[in-house]
Amino acid sequence: MKLTCLIDNAVQIGSGFWGEHGLAYLIETAGQRILFDTGQSGAVLLHNLVLLRNRLAGSTELLEPLVLGSPRWWAALCGRYATPLFRRYGFSFTCVGCHMYLHAVRVLLAVRLGLKTVIAGEREKHGERVKINQVPAALDAYARMAGRYGVELRMPLRGVAEEEEMERLVEGWGEGERQRLCVLAGNYLEWAGGPDMGRALPALEGYIEEFLLPVTLAVMDSLLSGGEGYDPLEAAGKGLRALEGV
Repeated sequence: MKLTCLIDNAVQIGSGFWGEHGLAYLIETAGQRILFDTGQSGAVLLHNLVLLRNRLAGSTELLEPLVLGSPRWWAALCGRYATPLFRRYGFSFTCVGCHMYLHAVRVLLAVRLGLKTVIAGEREKHGERVKINQVPAALDAYARMAGRYGVELRMPLRGVAEEEEMERLVEGWGEGERQRLCVLAGNYLEWAGGPDMGRALPALEGYIEEFLLPVTLAVMDSLLSGGEGYDPLEAAGKGLRALEGV
């Protein structure tokens, strides 16, 4: 097995590489190439890939650097249609849409690179807390999306519930201590804590099947076929209006 570190939070002084909180590894094993995570900013991944390309030219197979991200795609799933989505489903599923988007762009990268596996750190439980974007229905939806394109979304931490176990597995683990926080974190919570899961889960399943998966797959199909003239924001709006009979 060959392991190439692309991003780490510590770099050697004078090496020229950039560091940031997070990580990215290229794993080459048993005829497969697996991209394990992509760091946080995109800019660091691109810089380090270019630097590695220049230093390793002629001595190894080099991959073209890619910039991940589509603001209009993210807005289609997570922002522009928040009001009609809340009206239809009664809950805020912004975090589910965001996680689907983050996994989808990595799956697209894997398809382009000919990789068959993407590893994710999703967990069903976080001690006593429940995160709507990591309940079984959401995790299964992410995996179904990846499977559509022949990619396995592997979640080795899915069954790890306790923070003590995470600390044993990941040295220096401390959720929320060094990690960047999203300004929308917890937007699905009630005043007293988590959402009413008895009502939220059926609504989530409807959101996934009627809106999230169809829009995500349509965007990915378009991008993989060239994506010319396709606007994910417009397409998502058209599909949502059809659901509402507008």
